[in-house]
Amino acid sequence: MLQLCGHCVTALTESYQMIFAADYARGRFGYARIRPRIYRSACRMLELIKLQHRIVGLRYMPLPSTTTRIANTVFAAMRACEPVEFPIEALSAGSQAIDVRGMASLRQHYASLLTYPILDYSAWPEQEQFFIDTYCNAIQDAIQFNDYDPKATRQPKDQFIVGCYQDSPPARKLPQQADLGPTLVIDYSILGLSIRKDYTELSRARIDRNHFAMPPRLARLEPVYQTATGYLLPATPQPSAPAQMGRHRQRPATA
Repeated sequence: MLQLCGHCVTALTESYQMIFAADYARGRFGYARIRPRIYRSACRMLELIKLQHRIVGLRYMPLPSTTTRIANTVFAAMRACEPVEFPIEALSAGSQAIDVRGMASLRQHYASLLTYPILDYSAWPEQEQFFIDTYCNAIQDAIQFNDYDPKATRQPKDQFIVGCYQDSPPARKLPQQADLGPTLVIDYSILGLSIRKDYTELSRARIDRNHFAMPPRLARLEPVYQTATGYLLPATPQPSAPAQMGRHRQRPATA
């Protein structure tokens, strides 16, 4: 059944890809007439790719390289010629990238997809990954995108880079790939800062036994997920954790 769902999602993604490629290749006049359809196709593709990522993640498998390249190329191509902040209705009412109106922009879909390599979803049980989505979506501009400057002498620790035609997930260094195309900087410093700050405030509130000092983003979460916030980034300092937290970072012996 899981394999069948994967095939269905792949077929839908390829269908939208064909529509997007045909529309994107049109001349200026033809492109201008169907701009809404092009944007909608791009959003649908990224939303479906995230669903496919969750399906393969159930087997602790990575997203296929061809699919990763599609996501990177679609967003980079649209960002070069269109505003990517315009929200439209999401394909799924349960999409974690959407807001209370059930809408999401192209940037939101791509940023939501990028939380997989940034926060290492594969180390978390699938039924608990909703906590990561919920937390990240509560942070405004958690992930930002900028043009890559190869002359930059220093790269901040909370940044990844990715090429337009890159067939692997974003990383701190560009891969040895022949043609990467235009390169983007994925800045998740706001996300990293929020995680570290919230976890510090949570620890202080627990020590002082002051529930009113708890970070608002964590107040409505169960205690186990509040503690789990400190495990989202590998660099976050960890105190002694409750025994129940062990299950979050454990992988099964067999996939």
